Amino acid sequence: MAPRDEDTGSSETKREGASGETFDTDTDAERIGARVRARLLASAPQMAWRIGRYQVLETIGHGGMGTVHAAYDEQLDRKVAIKVLLEDGAFGPEEHARLIREAQALARLSHPNVVAVHEVGEHDGDLFLAMEFVRGESLAKWLSTNPDWQKVLKTYVEAGRGLAEAHRVDLVHRDFKPLNVMRSDDGAVKVLDFGLASVVTEPSTNDHDAGPISSSFSESLTIPGTVMGTPPYMSPEQHQGDGADARSDQYSFCVALWEALTGARPFAAKNVQLLYEDKLRGPPSWPRSAAAVPRSIVEALRRGLAPDADHRWPSMEPLLDALTWDPGRRRLRGALALAGVSVVGLGGVTLYTMTQGETACTGAEAKLAGVWDDARQAEVQAAVQGIDEPYAQGVWARTQRALDDYASAWVAMHTEACEATSIRGEQSAHMLDLRMACLQRAAVDLQTTVDTLASADEAVVRRAHRLTARLPPLAGCADTQALSSSEDPPRPEDASAVEVARLELSRSESLERAGRYPAARDAVESARSALEGVDYGPVNARLALRDGLVKGRLGDFEAAEASLNEAVTLASQWNQRDSLAQAAIGLLEVVGYQLREAEGLRYWSIARGASTGQPRRMAEALTTHALALSTLGKLDEAEAEHRAAIELQESTLGPDHPDLAGSHNNLAIALAQGGKLDAAEVEFRATVERRRESLGLEHPESIKSLGNLGNVLAQQGKLAEAEAITRQALSLAQRALGPRHPEVALRRGALGHILSAQGKVEEAETETREALALAEAVLGPEHPDVTMSRYNLGAILQDQLRFAEAEAEFRAATAQWLKQLGPEHPDVALGRSSLGAVLEAQGKHEEAETALREAVQLREKALGPDHPSLAFTRQHLALTLVALGKLEEAEAELRASLSISEEALGAEHPQLSLVRSDLASVLIERGRVTEALPLAEKAQPKPERDDVPADVRAYASFVLGRALWDIEPPQRDRLEARKLAEAARQRLKAAEATDETLLREVEQWLTQHPAP
Repeated sequence: MAPRDEDTGSSETKREGASGETFDTDTDAERIGARVRARLLASAPQMAWRIGRYQVLETIGHGGMGTVHAAYDEQLDRKVAIKVLLEDGAFGPEEHARLIREAQALARLSHPNVVAVHEVGEHDGDLFLAMEFVRGESLAKWLSTNPDWQKVLKTYVEAGRGLAEAHRVDLVHRDFKPLNVMRSDDGAVKVLDFGLASVVTEPSTNDHDAGPISSSFSESLTIPGTVMGTPPYMSPEQHQGDGADARSDQYSFCVALWEALTGARPFAAKNVQLLYEDKLRGPPSWPRSAAAVPRSIVEALRRGLAPDADHRWPSMEPLLDALTWDPGRRRLRGALALAGVSVVGLGGVTLYTMTQGETACTGAEAKLAGVWDDARQAEVQAAVQGIDEPYAQGVWARTQRALDDYASAWVAMHTEACEATSIRGEQSAHMLDLRMACLQRAAVDLQTTVDTLASADEAVVRRAHRLTARLPPLAGCADTQALSSSEDPPRPEDASAVEVARLELSRSESLERAGRYPAARDAVESARSALEGVDYGPVNARLALRDGLVKGRLGDFEAAEASLNEAVTLASQWNQRDSLAQAAIGLLEVVGYQLREAEGLRYWSIARGASTGQPRRMAEALTTHALALSTLGKLDEAEAEHRAAIELQESTLGPDHPDLAGSHNNLAIALAQGGKLDAAEVEFRATVERRRESLGLEHPESIKSLGNLGNVLAQQGKLAEAEAITRQALSLAQRALGPRHPEVALRRGALGHILSAQGKVEEAETETREALALAEAVLGPEHPDVTMSRYNLGAILQDQLRFAEAEAEFRAATAQWLKQLGPEHPDVALGRSSLGAVLEAQGKHEEAETALREAVQLREKALGPDHPSLAFTRQHLALTLVALGKLEEAEAELRASLSISEEALGAEHPQLSLVRSDLASVLIERGRVTEALPLAEKAQPKPERDDVPADVRAYASFVLGRALWDIEPPQRDRLEARKLAEAARQRLKAAEATDETLLREVEQWLTQHPAP
């Protein structure tokens, strides 16, 4: 899953020769390929016109709102629906401007249950919307198949969530009805036409004068005046012309759902005035002939149909909660409270039993016997200090303090809850039960954390601070409002199985945090076995959540996606906001980082909404969103999200909380990826100091931070300092973790990169080969880290101009990635790109062109045309095209590469020297010397940079010399031109690894261009 608070990994090791860093993500599965594009365009040859950038394929509908066409988006390679709203100039300028504002607001609305609007524009004076193309049918048509009432309810609740999201961003639908909701072929529910139901058939200047969309409903109604909406579904205030708000949409929603469940609308008059009068009398009784839905559903709908908007639900959210939460399942809670039943939990934790007197509230410490007491402390101490690592003693001291503090807070909360009922009389016995149940769950989490630490290995000890920092905040056990809406208990006959499952799921969570992923998976399966034959939604939701998160950690991303989607569904049904938040965050990570990055962002709105009011969860959501944005190259947005997460954590957790170091580390990585290297250096230095103080410098996470600092120093060209820092990190890793730890291999690989950048090619090769051998011995030959080490060796060999050997390593790495990850994974594009570069360097131009074009296609498809990783690939494709005589295509590729590089790295980055020199050289070849000269001058590396290889400086000098020689009319610049070429020749001869091809070219040019 996403590398949260980890080493920079790919950004420090995925190198493409001397080009520097790359930024890779997975492919975008939603974009259709060239064959589909051809088929779409061929399917309707008679449709010859365009709307904006869209090629019209066919007209698929007409209505009062305009005409809908199927079209093809050539820029993003996808089929879309185009809705032309203002045909024939039917509307005045004020109405036109209002509709544009509403359409633009709609385009910013992103939710799984809303048809996405991709673009708002004008064509021939008409307003159009380019929207997501949904294959399916309206709910009106779907209802004709007579689905059972449970399916109907679930489907409408999904549509309601789309309404709720629109209301959150101040959009009102105004015309909700079954015809305006689509059910796709795969069962997704999507609402159409948000904010646009006010399109009128006659010009108007305000919403109150907006007319009905009469063509969109079948009934013939007499409409006095002009109002907005479809009369059978309109709220009373819409009939009166008072305008529509979110409560009006709620009313329309309840009419539509009533109709779907009963087969008839609640108000059946055929005249609009009579219909309005019926609505003022309030909702009718539930028809006896209708489906026997639970009474709670009927009452929820009746409230939503209140004539007075103030008497309806305050918003869509509580209405949807009422429709997805059956109060009948609460029956056991009251019985337990009245009977004063004592429920015995696991691990020695017992819920409070109602007694009288002050003595009833003593002895809370005894309830943690076997959870955290002297014996358990001794077990954990022995396990942690039994790890023969220099940082173990410090880990034990911090772990003991954290667990002591948590246990003390638990005892205080337990005592306070008891006294609030039995002594002070401030809360009911029912609330006491809820608080004690919450404390029991916290004690179970404490118990499983202690269990994990008591059997700790080196990996667990390394993550001990994360285990204790992520214990659930006890403040939630005093939040009476949240506890009042908590889940009902299971049936008595299922209680024991549910408790076992909860313990196993809590154990799974602790094991996952400790990095023991296979054991965490086993705990999930134990919970699943315990629940066999038990139908208890709340714990099933958590089971799906834990299953998905653990599978994600184990790299089974497709299975993880399926389980997390199930968790989203169950958590929504059972009103489990935190589980819903965790599942959405998990999907944002698994889909947005590992599978289909652009698609993953659709889960952001769910993660954000479910995390609202939970600062720690919101910080996690912001961090995950930032990582997903980074994969798409949206680095400024990612930086902003990382900063928001840090601000939230500092305000709620305090500046010294362990999570802060990780968040600063993530911010630093984002800054480095965005080319803001000075700022990244500051953040990495701060992270090193935070971890030095809280964990000790020999802790593995401190070593990672130190390594990241070395990486960013190398990117800045501070190679001597980078080498010293990286050697320190390597030494610490060897001493703290042992000479055969994977972290040591990682540090050796980073050192090899830095040594190579300094021209210390032999040392670089030695370190890189040792890193590869160590990773292969420790991890096995097919481990992804081994494949990356092999790729890195190819890059070092390429730096030494040993192209045939580099080609062999790149081919091996690419083949392994293809086998492990599939043909469209970004790592495969990385391998093809580097392979193309070394093929081009060997004169294998046709092979190189094929490999490089494939790499460009893969990356452009996944990341868009402006992603930084495309710069290198386009540059080397251009060189290949030059060799093949395709100069015009080469120029286009180089200009694209230069534009991307300047945006990503800044105008002064040394990488741009090569691109500018290449472009200037092509312009010279094309006889456009006047254009070439300023580029060649700007390509000269600054003298103070120590990270620019000799051959790069020589090449820049040579290209500038050629431009000066060819400039018209001939001037004394020809003497300067020869001096520059001579300097290039001397640099190349003095270099440790000389580009012989370039040297021969320079010498040949000097021979052919004698001094004037």
